[in-house]
Amino acid sequence: MHDLRLTAINNMRLVGNDYFTIMAQSGYKTMSVFKRYNLVSETELESTKWLVETEEKTADVDLCVDQGK
Repeated sequence: MHDLRLTAINNMRLVGNDYFTIMAQSGYKTMSVFKRYNLVSETELESTKWLVETEEKTADVDLCVDQGK
């Protein structure tokens, strides 16, 4: 039964529900309890999005900084 609850909580998070809604549905009173049982899979870690800066964007930032001096 405990595993079903954890699976339901992770599935609710994966489809986009916010933490407060999940905590209310599951009965978790504190964020520390939620964090303890909120499991992040290897697939989720692999799909982490990163900001990739291009030379063009970097040049725009440098230009703005140089003009401010």
